[in-house]
Amino acid sequence: MKKRTLSLTSIFLIFYVFLLVIFVFIFPPFQKPDEILHFKRAWSLALGQISCVHDSSHSRGYFSFPRSVDTFPEVMMTKTIIMNTEGKFPLNLYKTQYTIGDTGNRVELSYNCRLPFPGYIAQSLGILSTLPFDNLLFSFFTARLFSAVFFIICLIFALRMIPSLYKPILIFSSLLPMTLQQVTAVSYDGVTISLSFLLFAWFIRFLSLQKTQLKEYVLFYCILCLLLFTKSGYYLFGVILFLPLIRLKLPLIQKIIIGVVSVVGIICIAWYSMTLPI
Repeated sequence: MKKRTLSLTSIFLIFYVFLLVIFVFIFPPFQKPDEILHFKRAWSLALGQISCVHDSSHSRGYFSFPRSVDTFPEVMMTKTIIMNTEGKFPLNLYKTQYTIGDTGNRVELSYNCRLPFPGYIAQSLGILSTLPFDNLLFSFFTARLFSAVFFIICLIFALRMIPSLYKPILIFSSLLPMTLQQVTAVSYDGVTISLSFLLFAWFIRFLSLQKTQLKEYVLFYCILCLLLFTKSGYYLFGVILFLPLIRLKLPLIQKIIIGVVSVVGIICIAWYSMTLPI
C-alpha cells in the first residue's frame, strides 16, 4: 500500500493555523488598530442593521448596539494601556463574566455609514454564535476567530488555484506580521486582505490560461465587486477585469456586452461608496 505523506502546502497550512490562533488570542482586546469602532459595527450587523438608520434627528445616519458593548473597551482598560507605553494588560480581567444585558438598551454610533456590511459578516457570525453564552469577552475573541477562519478558507482556495510557481508569493505574503495581525482582528481589513489573496490567485491563473470560461469570469467579477463594496475607494482596481474579459471564449459582441455590464456595475459601486455620508 502507498504511504500517504503530507505535502509542503499542507504542512504550511497546519503551521499557519497555529500562527493564526496565537495572533487571535495573544493580543488583548482592542489592542489592534480601530477594533473599538469595528467591534461596534459588527455588533450592529449581528443585530440586523445592514445599513445606517436615518431619521429626522439623524439625517446622516447611525448604527446602534447594546450599551454594554459601548462601555466594554473602557472595562478592558483599552485607552489606559494605549496611553501608557509601560502598561501591561491585567490578566485578571479575563476572569470576569461581562454580560451583554438588555439588547434593547442601545447607544448610537453616528456618522460612520461608510462601513459597508460585507466586511463584517464573518465577525458578526462569530458574535451571533456566542449570544447564548452572554459574555462580551467570549464574543470578542470569537469574532476575531471567525475572521481568521474566513482568511484561512480564502488562502486554501487561493493556493489551490494559483500555479505552483507562484505559491511562494502567497505563502510569503500571508506570513507578513501585518497580514497576520489584520486577518485576526475585528476589522473589515481582514475581509479585504482575504478577498485580495483570492483575486491575486485567480488573476495569475488567468495569465497562465489561453482562454477563460464564462463561469470563471463571473465568479472572479463577483469576488471583485465584494472587495470593492467592502473597501470604499478601491473601485479603480476594477481595471484588472479586462484581461479575463479579453480571453473569454465568446464572440466579440458578447464580450462587449459583458464588458459594458461589468463596468456599469463597478461604476454603481463607486457612486454608492462616494455618496455615503462620512
